[in-house]
Parts: sequence; C-alpha cells; structure tokens
Amino acid sequence: MEINTLDGVTTSEIADTFNVAFSDYVVPLTLSEADVASKILLENIALQCSAGAFSDGKLVGFILIGTNGIVAYNAGTGVIPGCRGQNLTRRMYDFLLPRLAEKGIVQHRLEVIAANVKAIRVYEQMGFKTSRKVTCFKGKVATARNHGATIRRIEFSDINTPENFWDFVPTYQNASDVMFRMPLLHGTFGAFDGDLLVGYVAFATASLRIKQFAVAENYRRKGIGQQLFGHVQQLDLSKDVSVINVDDASGSIEFLKSIGLTETVSQLDMQLFRA
Repeated sequence: MEINTLDGVTTSEIADTFNVAFSDYVVPLTLSEADVASKILLENIALQCSAGAFSDGKLVGFILIGTNGIVAYNAGTGVIPGCRGQNLTRRMYDFLLPRLAEKGIVQHRLEVIAANVKAIRVYEQMGFKTSRKVTCFKGKVATARNHGATIRRIEFSDINTPENFWDFVPTYQNASDVMFRMPLLHGTFGAFDGDLLVGYVAFATASLRIKQFAVAENYRRKGIGQQLFGHVQQLDLSKDVSVINVDDASGSIEFLKSIGLTETVSQLDMQLFRA
C-alpha cells in the first residue's frame, strides 16, 4: 500500500472511490464527478495537500483537505470496504501532517457523525478533541405570515460584518469565504426594517441548503427568521430546505424545529492543533 498526495488524480477516480467508500456509511453518500469538482472549488480542496492510499496504483482511500490560512479542513475521509483494518486513516494523516506544517498550517478541523464511534476513537487517538456538537436539519418550512420585515434579494457581499448577526460560528464549509469563492452558486435574502438590515439567509440555490442564517439580537423571536426561510422554501416547494452543522449550544436549534425542520444527524466538530 502506497500513501501519496492526490495531485494528478482525476475527479472521476476520486468520485468512484468516494462512492464505494461511503456506500455502507452511517449515512450513505453518493457524489457525481460534477459534485466532486464543485466540492473541490467550494471547499478550497487542494489535491496536492490531500492524501490517497493506493493499492497497485488504484485509489482505495483518501483524505480530502481544504485549506484556509492556517486551517486545514478534512472535507472527507474514506476507505473502500476491502481495504479497511489497515490503519489507513492514521497512515494518511501521518503522511499529511508534516507536509501541512511546512505550509504553516497548525489547526486541523473535521466533523464526524456522533454515532460513528470507531472513527471518533481513531481521531481521538491522533489527538483530535471535540470542540462542540452540531446538528443537521431538513424538511419543508412552515408557512410564515409577514412579521413586519421586508425581505429582498441582496448580495452576500452587501453584508459588511455578518458575524455581528451570528448566534453561532459557522463550520468550515459554511464560512463566509465559501460564498465569496463561488457567488454564482449562492443566493442571499436580507430582512430589512426600513433601510436597516436586521437579518439574512445565505443558501445554495440548486439544493436549497442553508449556509448561513442570522437575525440581529434585538430582532429575534419576532418571526423574521421564519420569513427568511420561507422565502427560500418558496423558490422550490418540491425540495426540502436543509441546514448542516448548527451549534447545539445555540438558540437556533429550537428555532429550526419550530419552523418545521427535523433533525437528521448529529456530528462532533473536532480540532487538532499541531505546530
């Protein structure tokens, strides 16, 4: 078994290996070649900073790494069923960590499904620690009446300091730079009190997956959040609205339940600091 970077590996081969690796996962996943290409762009995945396990030249395992400054984000780890039990995740990380350190990356982040006890144990043995628990949601948004705010389309770049609205800090794939990186794939609705922006929701237009949502503290519990989500739902009533990785310690959990969304999976947000 050889461990090397994914530099030069095609998106088609990554997609094929990904789909075999996740076919029996706790939550089965399937990605097309186009999905992989989009994921690489959105999450700033650098194949030269990512690792693959190769058996006779064939990709059988991988760690996809997205980078942002000093942060390396594990955007996906998988090993095909026939090659498990060889400690490949640990071996790929042992290969990656010193190479990433040479690039000045000292913080490593990932999310792992809370029910995946085996994977959590592997990451903990490597030194990862749980920083928080996050939950994903999906469903149809309950109809909202007008609560006095005016909702209209805006550009995400129109929000000068989105963090001033936040109830919790988004995880890596929902960070603000994702919206800036691929603006044509995202839309944003703003809620206004007169000319004052008091809330917003940013989402992937094709899937109705919410990337960020927030309402200014003084305007919460007035139905504005439901208005924003309702506008997203109205774009395509046949699709579910989804939200991933909502901080369990935030008030947003109860809000999402109140507008008709259902919990789908809980994850642990884990971090490792390595100079």
